[in-house]
Amino acid sequence: MKTQLLIIFLGLLVFTSCEEDNVEWIFVEGGTFEQGKNQMVISPKGDTINGFTSPHRMVELDDFYISKYEITVKQFREFCEKTGRKMPDAPTENAHGVKVYYKWIDENPMLATWDEANDYAKWAGGRLPTEAEWEYAAKGGKKTKNYKYSGSNNPIEIGWVKENSDSIFHKVGLLKPNELGIYDMTGNVGEWVSDWYNPEKDSLVSKQNPQVTTRRRRII
Repeated sequence: MKTQLLIIFLGLLVFTSCEEDNVEWIFVEGGTFEQGKNQMVISPKGDTINGFTSPHRMVELDDFYISKYEITVKQFREFCEKTGRKMPDAPTENAHGVKVYYKWIDENPMLATWDEANDYAKWAGGRLPTEAEWEYAAKGGKKTKNYKYSGSNNPIEIGWVKENSDSIFHKVGLLKPNELGIYDMTGNVGEWVSDWYNPEKDSLVSKQNPQVTTRRRRII
């Protein structure tokens, strides 16, 4: 079984049909992997939180396609124009609550709420990826080299992080891709997934193409 995945940032998307031709796709061969292993969350204050993501479990996924790049401001603006909706206002403060008056730049990743990302995915003929699909793709799928980050053990090679970002967002696709040829899955912006999340329900989740269904979850 093959589905197509689109990624929107804040988020990645998963496509079920290729209705839009402005997205480049990467094929991800399905397989089995240990979800939740070596996962971490970096808080806005820079704190590293280990073990906050999914518990360790073996997961089996079908084949899918995922977008090569983060969805950009330009792509999201096209969606707004074609559907007659208002382009969201750019954020005026960062995650620390500091006023920044961010301006939309066409080549930068789109900053969107979960609902906005989900609406874009539906319009484009797809959906947001599950957490398991996102993690599997970020780790390189069957081509994984077991890097610490998505594509390298050195985060500045593949992601805009504290050491090289200058605390601003950057255009998509400027650094090295991961093993599958996907860009920017470490650093730059957070990404939405389709799952909801509640640790108390983890034992009820299927090990094949799992989806958690209790609370929205963002992967950083």
